[in-house]
Amino acid sequence: MKRCNLLLLMLLALSVNAFAQSIVVKGHVTDKATGEDIIGANVFLKGISVGASTDVFGNFEFRADEGEYEIVVSSIGYKDFTQPISVNGALTPLEIAIDPDLVQLDGVVVKAKADKESEEMLLIERKKSSIMYQSVGSDELSKKGVSNVEEGLTKVSGISKVGSKGVFVRGLGDRYNQVTVNGLTVPSTDPDKKVIDMSLFPSSVVENMSVRKTFNAFEYADFAGASIDISTKSYVDEPFFGIKVGTSYNSMTTFKDFKTFPENNNLGFATSSTENPLGISSEGKPDVPGDLTSNPFSNGFNPTTKSAPLNYNIGLSGGYNFDFGSSSLALIGAFGHQNDYKYVEGESRVLNSEGGELNRFDTRDWSLSTLTNAMFSGTYEWNNRNEITYTSMFFNQSDNLTEEREGYVEDYGRDDILYIRNTFIQTQLFTNQLRGSHELDEAGKFNLDWGVGYSVTSRIEPDRKQLAYQGYEQGVETVSFLTNSKADNHRFWGEMTDNEFSTNVGFTYEYGQLNEDTPKSKIYWGYQNKLKSRNVENYQYNVDFLTTGNRVDPNNPDAFFTDANYGEKYRYIRGIDVAQHKFEVEQNVHAGYLAYDYNVSERLMINAGARFESSMQRVFYRTLQESWDDPYRKTQYKSMDLLPSLNVKYSVNDNTNLRLAASKTLTRPGFLELVPFMRVNTDGSTLIGNDRLLNSQNYNLDLKYELFPNAGELIAVSAYGKYLQDPIEQIVKPQGGAQLFTFTNTNSAVVAGAELEVNLDLVNWMNAAWVEGFNVGFNATFLYSQIDLGDGEEVANMTNSKRALQGASPYIINASLGYETDVTGNWTSNVSVVYNVFGDRIFSVGSEGVGDVYENGFSTLDLVWNNSISEHWNVSLKAQNLLNPEITRTQEDFNNPAVGTQEVSNIKYGVSGSLSVAYKF
Repeated sequence: MKRCNLLLLMLLALSVNAFAQSIVVKGHVTDKATGEDIIGANVFLKGISVGASTDVFGNFEFRADEGEYEIVVSSIGYKDFTQPISVNGALTPLEIAIDPDLVQLDGVVVKAKADKESEEMLLIERKKSSIMYQSVGSDELSKKGVSNVEEGLTKVSGISKVGSKGVFVRGLGDRYNQVTVNGLTVPSTDPDKKVIDMSLFPSSVVENMSVRKTFNAFEYADFAGASIDISTKSYVDEPFFGIKVGTSYNSMTTFKDFKTFPENNNLGFATSSTENPLGISSEGKPDVPGDLTSNPFSNGFNPTTKSAPLNYNIGLSGGYNFDFGSSSLALIGAFGHQNDYKYVEGESRVLNSEGGELNRFDTRDWSLSTLTNAMFSGTYEWNNRNEITYTSMFFNQSDNLTEEREGYVEDYGRDDILYIRNTFIQTQLFTNQLRGSHELDEAGKFNLDWGVGYSVTSRIEPDRKQLAYQGYEQGVETVSFLTNSKADNHRFWGEMTDNEFSTNVGFTYEYGQLNEDTPKSKIYWGYQNKLKSRNVENYQYNVDFLTTGNRVDPNNPDAFFTDANYGEKYRYIRGIDVAQHKFEVEQNVHAGYLAYDYNVSERLMINAGARFESSMQRVFYRTLQESWDDPYRKTQYKSMDLLPSLNVKYSVNDNTNLRLAASKTLTRPGFLELVPFMRVNTDGSTLIGNDRLLNSQNYNLDLKYELFPNAGELIAVSAYGKYLQDPIEQIVKPQGGAQLFTFTNTNSAVVAGAELEVNLDLVNWMNAAWVEGFNVGFNATFLYSQIDLGDGEEVANMTNSKRALQGASPYIINASLGYETDVTGNWTSNVSVVYNVFGDRIFSVGSEGVGDVYENGFSTLDLVWNNSISEHWNVSLKAQNLLNPEITRTQEDFNNPAVGTQEVSNIKYGVSGSLSVAYKF
């Protein structure tokens, strides 16, 4: 590590030295006829390919070696500008005015498209908007070394990731958030979650992400935390084709022993050997009605061990714009594949209400994850007033996980237990969207935007295998099977399919004039829908041991599970292939909205709106006691909701805004929360849905101060409060010696807090030459939350009737320090240090005297070094999780007040490093 740090310092010193020998070339480009700033003009020195594009204020800046050059400025709709220039220490900022190309413009109104990947353009749009939101563009994702959308969202104030529970916004988890892609809904690939896994979306296909923590009438209202929209790339400025390859290393995994199961495809696609051999009829019934009379399984239980190689990733992308005069066609395609080997080890415990151990395990997990993605987008503009875009995306994600749990189980009275489980999960998303944007009058005041989307997701869990042993110690060659519960040894198949159709039709009309550039009023109206269905099937067969005292090598259990032993020493019997474990769910949402922008004066703007949503959720299921021949039961819940919103913006001056937002939204229960079927977990606990759940009603208030000091800079302070009526919570009911988890509407919850955002270029704030090129980013959230469970019978067993929301940290801080310089005339280097820390938060809720479990706060530190070498090559180095903190969880211990808490788990993920090289043709 010391050598790496020394090398980094040497390289930085080289960069600074090169920086000192080059000259800053900067200036301002305007329209010669109107004096308006020119956005996105290409400014370069002829012959050496050194230059930059103008920002949203028409400014440009780059570095070049001393000498005599010709500076060239080019922009769509304008004549090329060329002028001799002497680059030396006496060079002053250039003022360049360029002429419109009258021949090119004859009869055609040329409209430049905003660069919605750049930080500066996104801040300008945010500044002008009548509503509150935050955006992260692909430029910022690249600088901070972000590989996917989920990782990028954690750089936004108030957003954090809680283990496998996904993204939390202002302390509100999956249930309280929503995600759209290009404004259209997409289904989740995880049956336990409402929101799609956002790590599916690599940053390479993303134009920007918009995070709206306040509600507006023209968006879906099913959220209280945030509505997140992912905009994919669709425009091509210049033809391009590029290839990117990379590799990564982890200090705990790479080149070390890695345990896995051989029949699972390392590319992430399930093979025919993992198909369910039991046979399912067209009615969904198992063809095998009960216990199996012969062994139908070809795959065994034996794991294999190999050395974990370096991870790899590869990506291809290309785009071309066909110009047909007044019309054009832009095509973009992208493909990517990556894998990730990971090994983690730690300890875990489960405590009872007296602070004693129910179980204690040493944990070892080996996982191989893959992601394959493909995207195609085509945008056709038949004139400057009409365009239509088709986008198709395919994602295939797999996780091949081998788990070992070694230790103590109180119910069995033994401390020599070993569980080994292999799980292969493959998820796929295939989505197609067609969107259009049209100016319905020549003045561009009456507009129509529409979109339709259809998505299919599938999730298969083929042939999950679990065996349990007793008498295990390190070095012991043979052990016996644990037979206390037949479900401890099993094989499982699960499948889920979602279909979702969504529509968005919106009109806007501007009328009246506040000034030459701004209308007095703007009205929005439209219709949206979401039609969703889900089918779920689960089948499990347990191992029934017919003899006792069987000894087996845990690394070679197939020596026991032979065809010869079947029927004499073991057999497979029905587990959860009962009719209850096939169900269907439907959700239909239809909405109309009306909103109004009114510019009261040059400084004051009001946006008021209302949304009417009609929704229906329907569940088809059978109970545990019913058979395949029984008809489905049906539970249906309908609601009609009027949801108002108000946004007020007061512009104190050209660079400062005061904002207020107030709204009412709702939260619908998730599918699995509604379905009254029983799911048995590996620890013997069970989970059952509640078909009597109601929608939560959410009341939201936000205040914000925004200052935009200079181009690309922001200082913002906000305060917010939320009141949740009838929030949905997971609770525990007693069920003999085991736990029964279910869901209920609790009384209320309150969330309140403050947020701070800062993005600054230090050269604008410190009168010192050495800070030129440095930029800082900082955001922090401070949060208070409390949920009141009420005094109903269903929540009487909860340990704490009032507590913080699950997953809510009292503070979250993100900070970054970046430095950008020109190493040589055509080599730009960017170094970023990114830091994150959060406060202790509830991981799981205690019941029946057992304390709540907290995930203790920890810090992370990443380093990203990105180099653009000429216009073709890009080399990026990343070092992640440099602090490698021990991630611990502690549980409240009310029986030992002197101690207060006990540690119940700890784990480390290791330090990771990666290298990627990209070439653009």
